[in-house]
Amino acid sequence: MRLARTRTCRILLSTILVMALSAESGAFEKDTHYYLTFALALYSCFDWDEAHLIASGNAMVDENDTTVGEISLFRTHNKRMWHAFGHSEERLNQLWFRAVREKHLQKRLVKLGQFFHFLQDWEAHAGFPMGLGHAMATITGEDPDSMAKNQARTARMGQSTVDHLAKMCAVLGRLPEGIQDPVIGFLKMTEGARDHVLMTELIIESNTEWRLPWGKLSEEGKKILAQNKLHIEQFIDRVARPQPGKKVPDDFRPGDEEHGIPPPLRLRFDREGELTESLDKAIATAEELEAKDLDPADDELTLEQAVRVEDGWQVRVRVRNVGETRSRAAELRVGAYDALTEEQLGEVTSKVPRLKPGQTVTIETLIPTSRVAKEEMIAITLHVGDLSTRNDTLWFMTKKDIAELQEDLEALGRPADGRLLSPPVEAVEFADELKFWLRAKKWLIVMVTTRTNLRDPTEQLGLPMVRLRRENEKLSPDVLRWPPVWTISVLAEGQRPAAKTFPFVKVSEICDKADLVTSSPVLEVTVVAYEPIRRRRRGSPLRGRRKKPEAKPRFRPVVEASTSVELDDALTEELRRICTRAGPAEAQVPAKP
Repeated sequence: MRLARTRTCRILLSTILVMALSAESGAFEKDTHYYLTFALALYSCFDWDEAHLIASGNAMVDENDTTVGEISLFRTHNKRMWHAFGHSEERLNQLWFRAVREKHLQKRLVKLGQFFHFLQDWEAHAGFPMGLGHAMATITGEDPDSMAKNQARTARMGQSTVDHLAKMCAVLGRLPEGIQDPVIGFLKMTEGARDHVLMTELIIESNTEWRLPWGKLSEEGKKILAQNKLHIEQFIDRVARPQPGKKVPDDFRPGDEEHGIPPPLRLRFDREGELTESLDKAIATAEELEAKDLDPADDELTLEQAVRVEDGWQVRVRVRNVGETRSRAAELRVGAYDALTEEQLGEVTSKVPRLKPGQTVTIETLIPTSRVAKEEMIAITLHVGDLSTRNDTLWFMTKKDIAELQEDLEALGRPADGRLLSPPVEAVEFADELKFWLRAKKWLIVMVTTRTNLRDPTEQLGLPMVRLRRENEKLSPDVLRWPPVWTISVLAEGQRPAAKTFPFVKVSEICDKADLVTSSPVLEVTVVAYEPIRRRRRGSPLRGRRKKPEAKPRFRPVVEASTSVELDDALTEELRRICTRAGPAEAQVPAKP
């Protein structure tokens, strides 16, 4: 089904006066929150219509006025509750078990999509403050919405999504081949996804400089989104189409705008994320829009002037209806902020009347400010209806203020992209015992689950070090076959989420180094936490970002923890058989010379 496109906002600016930046706070982009979520849900245990619901629940968090991340620097409810600013572990748990407890299957899938939005934003919003967000990173060509910005975070995002898809498949009793353990289901799904190199294609195709200097997607950025959508549709064509149970439409064609992944269902949520209308009505509305082949009203928001005057900021904004239907009445909110302290300096609101197609209204206003700040930021929000907020926001600063703000951030020891300082890791603890699985008689998979005192226990953990304790021999995880990635994982209600990873240890190394004749191997795992080494960057904050960095250590170890487990008799016996190549028959392992 092809639905009419949702409204877009065309933002122009006066380049002489200001540099503007996007205020979108839904991290990553549509290629992650919608297309990738659609594909991974379809790849797991869900069919086409179910994947559509999950992905729509995810994408529409950014489109509803009640759940979109607020542009105001001092309004933080939605940023905390739906977009993972502040990394609330309680909220992560709440959203997951909210979906698990929902009895109605379709509503459960919508709530699962909402959980995935928070889970995916957990990675892209890591370290960024509530107010300014990742604006500095975006305008300096290091946009964290791009999958290429931080490949480790992108990998964690994808793996965390698959992990919790497997958990939900287990809740629904849908794990394949009689599998009961969601971890085994996760390992099968993730390994299969790696075989199709989807995430690698998306990272390679992406570019952190895909936005214009004021934050709007460039033409290259639009091509990247289109190319990533094509890669995801090709993945669906390879993996899901051959399976009749997935119900992929017969006319599905990768790269075809009308017959590829359909647009998201325009679901409406209240402040708590509950549907305000039935799913049947939402689908019927989508079908009606398709039948009319008509886009909703589309307002063009243009900044014409922003001048600092004695009492504040004199701002002129033009709003034009470039759609084909009459627009709704709207409210224009314009505020001034201290960009360093994120204190509001002043705010005014103006009413915008309903506009006929092609009609324009110009609004001039003075923002009275309480004081003059060293670096100031202006925020403009146009509220039109409940599914339009994300596309009607604009922030701007002068180039001089941006440069000075970056210098002040670095003087405070903060990164120039606006992230907050990461607190030190005070302790590392194991949240569960080590668990083992034998894969294809070649790898021993070790599940390592840990916590730290941080709200993001994945960010500053090094890869686990595995050794045979009795032999004091280090084992080398097979990072080519399975690169270990720490991911955030919900464990149980009332428990803090933990960091989880799966090093693949080569069985051949165990055969060479372990004493399998007289005893069972004892594997010891050590996890080390690191902290970044802060170094002030030289030169202009806005120039030279492609300069090759100096080859100096970026992190130093802070604290570590170790635990060990003796392999059980059954697993030890299986290792003996593999090492002697005796198959299922009993065999004696020759003593080492």
